[in-house]
Parts: sequence; C-alpha cells; structure tokens
Amino acid sequence: MISLATYNVENLFDRPAILNLKDQAAINQRLAQVAELQNLIDKDSYSAADKARIKALDNELSRFIEIQEDVGKLFTGRGNNRRVTASGRGDWIGGIQFLRANFSDQQRLNTAAMIKQINADILCLVEVEGNQALRSFNAELLNYRYKQHLSIDSPNDPRGIDLGLYLRTPTLGRIQTNAFDKKAGKGIFSRDCLEIECQLPSGESLFLLLNHFKSKMNNSPESDTRRKGQAARVAEIVAQRYAGTIDYYAVVGDFNDTPDSGPISPLATSPHIRDVFDVVNQPANDRWTYFYRGQFNQIDYVMVSPALAAKVRGVEVLRQGMPVAADKPELGITPLPGITGHSTAASDHGAIRVKLDL
Repeated sequence: MISLATYNVENLFDRPAILNLKDQAAINQRLAQVAELQNLIDKDSYSAADKARIKALDNELSRFIEIQEDVGKLFTGRGNNRRVTASGRGDWIGGIQFLRANFSDQQRLNTAAMIKQINADILCLVEVEGNQALRSFNAELLNYRYKQHLSIDSPNDPRGIDLGLYLRTPTLGRIQTNAFDKKAGKGIFSRDCLEIECQLPSGESLFLLLNHFKSKMNNSPESDTRRKGQAARVAEIVAQRYAGTIDYYAVVGDFNDTPDSGPISPLATSPHIRDVFDVVNQPANDRWTYFYRGQFNQIDYVMVSPALAAKVRGVEVLRQGMPVAADKPELGITPLPGITGHSTAASDHGAIRVKLDL
C-alpha cells in the first residue's frame, strides 16, 4: 500500500510579497497592475503618457516589485526626481523582479507539521520556490523524511511558485516537461504539465502529470480560456501518451476551478481519467479543498486512470492547516497546534491524500 497526495503549500520559506496579501481580490488587482506595467515597458516606443504611467505604476507597486536594469537605463534620478528617460524597449535590458516576504518560523513549522500529517509516500507540491527550497525544507524541518525531491524552474512564471515533488519510498524515473508547449504561437501552460515516472518498490511504475493551471483573475474570460486550453492539452497528452499503453497514471495538482466549470470540462469528461472523489463516491459537501468569501470549493485534484481507480482504497481531504480551520470552529476541523488564522496557516488549500493498493 502506498499513499499519493497533492498539496498547494503556497511556498515553503518565502513567497512573493504580492501573493502574500490576505485578500485574493487585492492580489488580483496588483497582478493586473504588474501585467499592465509589463505591457508598457515592452513597447518599442514610449509616449509621454506611457512614461507617466510607468512611473506611477512603479511607485504604486514598490512594496511588491522592482524593475531591474541590467544594461542601459529605464529610469534616471531618485525619489521625486525619478523619471523614465528611455525612449523604448530597445534602450535598456532588464525586467520586473518580484520582491519576496519571508515566512515566520511558526509558519514554516506549521507547513512542516501539515506535510507530516499528510504522511504521503508520493507528495506532489504546488507553489514551491525550487530545488534548493525542497532540499533545505526536507533537511531542516522534515528531518530527511523524503529520499528524493524534484522541481523544475518554469520559464513561464518568474514568481518562484513552481511545481515540486517529494518521494519517500518510490524513486524517480523518466521526467518530461511540457512548459514549452505552444498553440497558435502562444505558450499553453502557466507553469508546466510536469510528467514524472515514480518507480515503485513493487517494480511497477506510477506516472504523474503534475499541474498548476491559470488562476481565475477576477473570473475574466481570458483566464477562463487559458485554463480551458491547459485542461484540453493535458487531456490530449493523456490520450496520446498514456491511455491504452500505460496502466497506472494520475493527473494531479491545483486546477484553479471547480469540477462542473467549463474550463475543466476537457478533463472532467475524459474517458481516460476519473476524479478519485467519484471513484469512492465522496459526499459532495466533503470534497472542498479551498475556502474563499463564504464558498467551499474543490479546486485541487487527483484524477486517476481506470486501472489505478481499481487500486484506490481510500481518499481523504486534510484541512487542518487551513486558516478556515481556526476561523470557523463550527466546521469541526481541529487546526494543527499553532495555527490561529491566515498569518500562521500552513496554506489556504487542503491536501488530498489517496491510498493505493500498489
């Protein structure tokens, strides 16, 4: 018997300050401003209005980002005298860097306590800083609980919220990234669809397709379209590379949408995978992995192949590390010791753990 889990940890040691705001609407607003700033500084030619707006956004976002100038200058002067003097993108080389906010010792301990509570042999992680963070966290806070780890720095997102994996008894086999997949000349994935072969002690292999889809961003049609394109590409990969040729595979991660949504429909209707909640007939009111503005929703998933579905022996959502566990005692969820609300929570997400007879 082995256990497979997926968990959006929302980083391990530190996090982009812009993502550490308490309210998701405020995060979305700031990210929209960053996107506007990026579009402005990428222009071939800056008008007077462009220059004024670049300066205004740079000032407004100063707690969250800095513009790094590697060659040439976008700005000259300091303080009130700081102004845009570049005439366009060709005058300088550089880009937007996200400032990071360190977690408190208590937050790190709570994240570690939650990972220990999950106690998975295969732990799929969403929003990690990279391989060094996984290595250090395993050594310093998990007492080398895991024998192997993996993260690939996505070229699609500079914020240090990459996909990761911890392995306890299985070992790493084949790895494939899909970060560079394109459709109509545009990148498909916000981070990646990371394919990983886990070689089990039994000699069999379990293949994972680890994902973190585009966020909703105020429910904009553009984000919905992007998310649906990502789901469709994952469904296509499953059909082309796994269905009918490989027995044990699972699509896992944070899909940033609900099971009945349009963007997730390419996966929800695929004949090649099933949500583990459907496999075990989990009650509808016990599938939620995320709480926001009074809504309990499932946005995290483990979807398994038909052969793997036959091996499922139990499914559980672990919510003890969420702020809602402390904020709403009427839910009957006992928070982990030390979790008192948002500022000390391990993550806003619950973890899904699946027991497999493998």
